[in-house]
Amino acid sequence: MDLMDENRIPEALCAYFNEGDMGIVLVPETWREDCGSLWLTGGGGVEKAYVDGTKIIGVPFEIRVRCRGRSVGDRLDVIALFGRISERIRCCPMGEDCRISVSSGASKSAIYDNGEEEYRGAYVLKYRKS
Repeated sequence: MDLMDENRIPEALCAYFNEGDMGIVLVPETWREDCGSLWLTGGGGVEKAYVDGTKIIGVPFEIRVRCRGRSVGDRLDVIALFGRISERIRCCPMGEDCRISVSSGASKSAIYDNGEEEYRGAYVLKYRKS
């Protein structure tokens, strides 16, 4: 049985992360005030194929968060958020045939003219497809 509707992966991932108390709401592939953003990054595909025709599919994605960047506290809050995300992945599997793994922890990826800073973490959703 396929647990993952391929057309709704961003929505399913956001629902999974928003169930816990992350301290921020994640929205799929858009920027909203006071929200994090989840982006599919492309690539991935079949990671394993079995004789019975089932496959393990890998879907890479990123979580991006912007902070004001005015103080060390702002930056530490973002790093703590990524720690909570990693802890949720570790303690609460997404489903029986769905797993998320951390590809890379949080890293600063951009500094904007208005002083905001963007941090990203990379992850991979793996699920079984028949």
